[in-house]
Amino acid sequence: MALDEAKRQEIQDALTEVTTIFTTEFMRGFKNALVLQCKEEAAAKFAGGPEYKLAEAPPPQKILKMGMVTKKGNFVKNWKKRWFVAGNAADNYTIWYYKEEQGLDAFKEGAKYPKAKGEIKVCDYKVERGEDLTLTLTGDDGQRTWFFKFDDEESLKGWQAIFDTASRRAHAPRHEDSLVHDAFTFAYRETRWKMWLWGYWSCNKAEEDMLGVLMTDVCNRRVLDDLYSTLDAGSSLMKTMVQKTVNGMISAAASSAWKSAITSISSSKGMLVTAVKSALAPLMEFEPKMKADITKAINDKLQPIVSKLAQENAKKVFDVIVTPIGAIYLGAVKGFAASFPAERDITWRYGDSLFAKGGVWAEFDKMAGSDALALLTDILSGRTSYGLAYDAVYDAAHLLRKAEVDFDDVSKGDKAAVLAKLKFDAKLHLNAFMISLLGGIIGDPVAEQIKPVLDAALEPICAMIPEPLKEICDPQQVASQVVDDVVQTALVTLLGKSLDGVGAQIDAVACAAD
Repeated sequence: MALDEAKRQEIQDALTEVTTIFTTEFMRGFKNALVLQCKEEAAAKFAGGPEYKLAEAPPPQKILKMGMVTKKGNFVKNWKKRWFVAGNAADNYTIWYYKEEQGLDAFKEGAKYPKAKGEIKVCDYKVERGEDLTLTLTGDDGQRTWFFKFDDEESLKGWQAIFDTASRRAHAPRHEDSLVHDAFTFAYRETRWKMWLWGYWSCNKAEEDMLGVLMTDVCNRRVLDDLYSTLDAGSSLMKTMVQKTVNGMISAAASSAWKSAITSISSSKGMLVTAVKSALAPLMEFEPKMKADITKAINDKLQPIVSKLAQENAKKVFDVIVTPIGAIYLGAVKGFAASFPAERDITWRYGDSLFAKGGVWAEFDKMAGSDALALLTDILSGRTSYGLAYDAVYDAAHLLRKAEVDFDDVSKGDKAAVLAKLKFDAKLHLNAFMISLLGGIIGDPVAEQIKPVLDAALEPICAMIPEPLKEICDPQQVASQVVDDVVQTALVTLLGKSLDGVGAQIDAVACAAD
């Protein structure tokens, strides 16, 4: 048998190592999330991030689209027409379908929606166009594949845009306790790094399933890639049997590790809350000194690493992307100035939306098909030109949503006042988008190169932590903040005055005559 006892043991050893590291990091992550929550509660308002002029808008609880779609059955493979209703962010982009047509009044904010025949949750599904006006939604192994067909091109394109949005913006099922989810995200990242797995990733599945993905990545690298390569030359049935066995081992390990982590947190949460709250004041007094000590210990090695990666990797991407990204934010402001409030649809691609009026979709198409960005695939670490363009468009849409709410509820119809706020915030959003993008590109390489330096520097610093704070003080987390600060400073320097040109264009946008 291809999966002999030696190979099984290698796989089991890898699963045990991932579980051990993840369990430790999960508890660290929970403590850090709890400390941050207590700090925010201690301060009346968390003072972080830029000060935007437009107030944050709640997710609109409106229906994005309704209409008849022909759907293929899952068990009985026949085609049937169903009335589709696409929810927005407030409904996590769920798509419901009904036997009969439903009126829009049934989906008003606060209403109890009619019971649907079924629903579609397509977080991280792939949306593909087929022949004869068809679309296919494809998920991971074990997830249902959805098949649709449409009566005309306009209907297909409209629903394709809806599915694209739902796939990219819906979040996967999350633990109901936000601290637990934050702890998982922290532990997942730290475990990847400790297993020397670098590159872009996102939480696009439930926590237990994500843990299974991480275990699969480690097993693939250590054992399975070579094993499957050997099996490819032999029986396909043998390979299928081995994959089924391995998937069962990984699934059982991920389930056990996640349940154990949750149980551990549940049993100790009360004591942790008490410990954090009682030590919060001395912790906040001690951390700045520790941060200064860490900075002094690693700065000479950290600065050259960050500068080199900023100038090489980040600058290459920045030079290609700054103009199209800037044009997307500029187009959003232009669309608002030209057509709001007569036109309130923000994103509809095939009509007179604010995006269409401002040329946002034209800029999106140019960026999504950029050959120059396609050449930077290695630096982008899994990001695509289409994905980056979509993220910028989504952020610009959120910006216009805030402007709409401000016009109605704050400025009471004073468009000039709203436009002034919109211009100010658009420049901040553009800057924040670029910093986040470039930081994501060089973040992992910086962490990988500075890790040996950090490990050596933290050992004496850890020994200096006062005994009452050792349970909740995390020098590695503080060190990560030091690294993040240096990266952000380098990127701000890199940006310099490069965004001034598009900023001047945004400032020059004037309201259309009423």
